[in-house]
Amino acid sequence: MTISRGLSVAAVAIAVASIATFAMAQRAAPVQWEYYFAEWNQIGADGFNRLGAQGWELVAVDTELKSTADYGSAGETHKSETYYYFKRPRQ
Repeated sequence: MTISRGLSVAAVAIAVASIATFAMAQRAAPVQWEYYFAEWNQIGADGFNRLGAQGWELVAVDTELKSTADYGSAGETHKSETYYYFKRPRQ
């Protein structure tokens, strides 16, 4: 009876170790992302819905205020440039 019980305990231990190893192997690999960024004039009002339908998710918006002097214009006025950053799982 002792040998039989020892074999049963060993069989259960092997089964548990096998299940644990299998479960660890089945974990999903980390998601690989791809990124896209654009300015408003590249996207337009309807572009957000189009990008969303393609799986893109808006993750950040960055607006920069720039002087027109940065563009070689005479006179000191300002303009802003807004950039939209998107990501989606790599396809």
